[in-house]
Amino acid sequence: MLKVYKYGFTVADFFELSMPEGARILHAAGQSGELYLWALVNPLNPPEIRKFRLAGTAHEIYDEPLNYIGSLSLFNKTLSFHLFERLL
Repeated sequence: MLKVYKYGFTVADFFELSMPEGARILHAAGQSGELYLWALVNPLNPPEIRKFRLAGTAHEIYDEPLNYIGSLSLFNKTLSFHLFERLL
C-alpha cells in the first residue's frame, strides 16, 4: 500500500528526516511560508533516517555525493533554496 506523505523541514544547511524505508521523494516546495517535501511511501515499512543538504543560491556546496531534488522559494520568490539528498 503506497501513500503520499508530506514532510516539513526548517531552513538549515543540513537536516535529517525519518521516513519509511524506500520512500521516493516526489517534490519539494515552499507553502504558506514553510518548506515541505512530498514522498511516495509504504507506511508499513520500517523507518530510516534520510540526510539532506539545503543550499541558498551562491552558497558553497562541498564535494560530496548529492542527489538533486529540486529548487524552492519562499516569501514571494524572494528567497530561493536548492534541496539535495546526501548520499553518504
